[in-house]
Amino acid sequence: SSQSFARGFLDGIFPRFCLRCRKEGEVFCESCERQYFPRPAEPVCLFCQKKGTLGRTCQTCSSVTHLDGGFALGYYADPVLRSLVQAWKYHGDAAARNMLFHRVRSTHVLGLLPFHDWTVTEAPLHPARKRERGFDQAELLAGQVAMRMGLTHLPLLKRVRWTSPQARRGAKARRIGEMDQCFSVIKQVPEYALLCDDVATSAVTLDAAARELKLAGTKEVWAFTLARA
Repeated sequence: SSQSFARGFLDGIFPRFCLRCRKEGEVFCESCERQYFPRPAEPVCLFCQKKGTLGRTCQTCSSVTHLDGGFALGYYADPVLRSLVQAWKYHGDAAARNMLFHRVRSTHVLGLLPFHDWTVTEAPLHPARKRERGFDQAELLAGQVAMRMGLTHLPLLKRVRWTSPQARRGAKARRIGEMDQCFSVIKQVPEYALLCDDVATSAVTLDAAARELKLAGTKEVWAFTLARA
C-alpha cells in the first residue's frame, strides 16, 4: 500500500531504533519484544491515587465525581510505554499499536473488574481531531478490550466540544468538572459501561464521559487506559 511504501521510505531516511534498548532496526527488537511488559499500574482511586481501593473511586472522591473506578495497563512515567503510546497516537505507528494491543491481550488487570454484563465503549476524539489523525485510538483500544474480554463494543458517545490535548497538560492543571458537556450520548446506554482511553492523567476526561452515561441511565461506569499518572 502507499502507506507501507511511505513508512519504508521514511525508515530508509530516518532509521528506526528499539524504544527499549535503542538497537537500530524496529520499534522493538526481537529480544525486547519478548522481555518487555509494562510494570502493572497498582489499582488505586484514579482521582487521588489512594491505595487499597482495588481500583474503585474512593469514598471522598466519589462524592464529587461520576466514574466508579478504573484500571491501567501501566504507568505514563514508564518511558517505554509512554513512547509506544505517543508513537501510535501522534504518528500512527502500526508497530507501536500492535505492541500495545498484544500487551492488552496479555494483561490480567481487566480480571479485577466487578462482575457485571459490561458493554465496552470509549471516550472519543472530537471528529475534527479524528479526521486530522486518521483514527481514534480510544475507539480502536475499546475494540481490542472487548475482544479480549468477549464483550460487546458499542460507541455510545460523541465529543461535541473541542479541547486541547489533555495528556500534554499536567494533572494538577486540570479540575474535575472542567470537561463536563464535552460529550453527548448518541444511543441508548447499557447498565454497565467500561470506558476506554489511551491515557488517564487526572481522569477528568473519563469522568466527563461517565457523567453523560450516568445522566442517560447507566448504573456503573469503570475505565481502562493504556497508561495512567
